[in-house]
Amino acid sequence: MKKVTIALLVFVMISGNVFAFGIPSLGAKKAATSSVSLDDAMSSQGDLVSAYVAGNKFDFKTKALLAEALGLRDEAATFQTAADSISEGNVEDIAATQAQTEGAQEAIELKMAESEGLSSESKAMVCESLVCLASSVTNYKKAAELSSGALESATSVVKGASLTNVLSIKSKLGPVLSVAPKVPGDLVSVLATASKYFSFAKSAGVSVPSDAGSVLGAL
Repeated sequence: MKKVTIALLVFVMISGNVFAFGIPSLGAKKAATSSVSLDDAMSSQGDLVSAYVAGNKFDFKTKALLAEALGLRDEAATFQTAADSISEGNVEDIAATQAQTEGAQEAIELKMAESEGLSSESKAMVCESLVCLASSVTNYKKAAELSSGALESATSVVKGASLTNVLSIKSKLGPVLSVAPKVPGDLVSVLATASKYFSFAKSAGVSVPSDAGSVLGAL
C-alpha cells in the first residue's frame, strides 16, 4: 500500500511539473514565431524595393542630365543606360550598377570644379536634373524609413520557418535581406552628392524649381 501511495505521489508531482512548465512554454514559443506572416514580410519588401529602385533611377537620371549639361556625353550615356537597366525585378543587381558608374560620377565632380559658366541650354538641363534629384532624395528617405521594419519582418519569418521551408522563404525574401542593410549607407552618400549638386546649381545661377528647392534646400 505504501508503494502504491508513493508511486501516485511521484506521478502527481511529475504531472504537475509538466503542466506547470511544459505546455505554457510551448504555447509562448508558437505565438512568437507566428507574429509576422510571409505575406506581411513580402508586402513590406515590395514597398521597400519600390522606393529603393525609384531612388536609384532618379539618381542616375539626375547624373545623366548633369553630365549632358557639362558636355560629358559618354558619361551621360553611361548614367542613362544605368537608369534604364534597373527594375524591381533585378534590385539585387543595383549595387553592381552603382559601381559601374563611379568613374562617370568622378568625371562630373571634376568638371563641376573646372566649370566657368553654363549656357542657357545647359542651365535648363541642370534645372531639370534638380527635379530628378529631389525625387531621388525623397524616395531614398522613404526607403530608409522602411528598411528597418522590412528587414525585421523578413528576419522574423526566416527564423520561424521550418527546416523544409527556410531555403524557399530566404529566396523569396532575398531582395529585402540584401537591400535593406545597404539603404542607410546609400542614403548618406546620396545626400552628400545631392548637396554638392545643389550648391553647384545655385553658384551657376540656375533657377531652382520651388518643389525641388523645398526638398534640397533642407540638406
